[in-house]
Amino acid sequence: MIDLFEKNIVVLLDNSVAQRDRTHTANEFATMMKEIGIELKITVCQGMEQTSDVQSAYSLVNEYKNAANAIYANKPIYSLQEIDFAAKCVDIVNRGELAIAEQMKPLKALDDNEELIETLSVFLLEGESNYNQAAELLFLHKNTIKYRIQRVNELLQYPATKIPESYNLYLAVAIRRLLGETNNNN
Repeated sequence: MIDLFEKNIVVLLDNSVAQRDRTHTANEFATMMKEIGIELKITVCQGMEQTSDVQSAYSLVNEYKNAANAIYANKPIYSLQEIDFAAKCVDIVNRGELAIAEQMKPLKALDDNEELIETLSVFLLEGESNYNQAAELLFLHKNTIKYRIQRVNELLQYPATKIPESYNLYLAVAIRRLLGETNNNN
């Protein structure tokens, strides 16, 4: 079922469609729209079993889509979990300076090296910790991304791709992007 609701296109699929097929269809649709000059962002929501699930997801997306756009600037398709993560980042920012400073600590070791921080941001947030994807997004060679992430690892003294450490970095770069977008809008 497809409908227009509050200037948003809402598509409801039954659960027989596999996740990879939904994501593939969303990617194809985004690419097709981009080719005709329409930029759009898509949120793919899994596990919607009741109308209340859909309503809750719709409200969450509407409230935090701008934050998700700031955090995942180069990503045309979001998961509902990424929107929820954006909501958590907004909550941290709204708690004020001390909460923000606490979350930004993992980036201190990078000494405000913009090149490394931007590479790390793209690698984690949009590149999904994939060297090839990050290289494509940054218009760089894959080996350049590998070198920079290796440099990040040396400065941090732990691997940026290791859980749970990478979660703290993921949160820090997301909040940094959110703050940058907030500052740009003031």
